[in-house]
Amino acid sequence: LQQLLRRHGLSQSDVCFWVVHPGGRKVIDNVQKHFGMTDDQLRFSRAVLRNYGNMSSPTVMFVLDEVVRNGDPRPGDWGVMIALGPGMAAEVALLRW
Repeated sequence: LQQLLRRHGLSQSDVCFWVVHPGGRKVIDNVQKHFGMTDDQLRFSRAVLRNYGNMSSPTVMFVLDEVVRNGDPRPGDWGVMIALGPGMAAEVALLRW
């Protein structure tokens, strides 16, 4: 993640929206702890987990929809999507509105 952000001249503080796969409460808690995120930064992931549960890999797209509908992203805002798949598969994407 840090490598991706540095490559684009960014740091975590430049990221307005975090689209994190809610694989379960422990997954979100570990991502929060590892990256030093606030509860507010992960509110969309927690909302999707609470309302839909973990639906496997596509769940991250529900988080993206939640951000778009309720986060009020503005043109130029940066986001990071962290998607998890079966086993230990993980992907990270840089987003820009």
